[in-house]
Amino acid sequence: MIAWLLLNWKLAAVGAVFATLSIVASTYRIQRDSARASLAVVRGTIIRMDAAGREQAAAAVRTNLEAAAITQRATDALVSQLADARHTGDLVAQRLRVLAAARNGCTLPDVTVTPSGAADAPGAASSEDAAIDADIGYTRACEADSTRLEGWQQWWREQSGVRP
Repeated sequence: MIAWLLLNWKLAAVGAVFATLSIVASTYRIQRDSARASLAVVRGTIIRMDAAGREQAAAAVRTNLEAAAITQRATDALVSQLADARHTGDLVAQRLRVLAAARNGCTLPDVTVTPSGAADAPGAASSEDAAIDADIGYTRACEADSTRLEGWQQWWREQSGVRP
C-alpha cells in the first residue's frame, strides 16, 4: 500500500483533497440548512411579536378612549348633580326664610346669590360680599338674642332660687 501511494501520490493527494472537500461541503450544507431554519423561526417570531405589539397598542388606545369617555360621563353627571343640589339648597333656604318670617322670629337674610364668575355691575359689591355681610348681620342679631335670653335665664334662676 505504501508502494502504491508512493507511485500514485498525485492520485492519492487528489483523493484526499476530494474527500476533504466533500466533508466540508456537506458540513456547509448542514450548517446552511440549520441557519435557514433558525432564520425562519426568528422571522416568524418577529412577525408574531410585531402583530402582538400592534394589537397591544390598539388595545391601549381603546382603553384610553374608554377611560376618557367614562371620565367625561362622570364629570357631566357630577356637574348635573351639583346643579341639582344647589337648586335644592336654594329652595330649602327660601322655605326657611318664609317659615322664619311667618313666626316673626329672627329672620334669615334674604340674599340672592348669583353663580360664581357672573359679572357684577362695575363699582357694586359682588353677591358673595353681600352674602358675607348678611351672614355677619345675622350672626350679630343672633348674638344679641342669645344675650337677652341668657339675661332672662339668669333672672329666672334668681327668682326661683335655682342655682346653676
